[in-house]
Amino acid sequence: MTANSELAAEHRVTIGDVPVFAHLPSPREEIRKLVEESAEVFGAFERMDTAKRRVVAYADPSLPVDGLRDASDTLIAAETDLRDEIADVVQVVGNLCAGVGIEDLRPDIKRCRERNEERGREYA
Repeated sequence: MTANSELAAEHRVTIGDVPVFAHLPSPREEIRKLVEESAEVFGAFERMDTAKRRVVAYADPSLPVDGLRDASDTLIAAETDLRDEIADVVQVVGNLCAGVGIEDLRPDIKRCRERNEERGREYA
């Protein structure tokens, strides 16, 4: 089991109700926005990953403490940026669902889980 799968085994992601915009863009526009926001998640992840490696590098006691402090501040900012970008994706998904008349994704998430389990993917 990898570190990521161990983390997943201990956690469940809670998203909650997603409020939607009062004036929804067209579903086609929301799909374009979903692609754009997903790319921004990738960029934010790359920045966070780079920041994590800097923190690890500065953990060397022979390096100046200021460098570790700066690297840690950068990591915190990068993690916040990643969370914000993921939230943007969730917002767009909520708007898209509302725009096509979907009010409750729970049955669809259940079917998704069943499909994944049929493909051999394990859940906690």
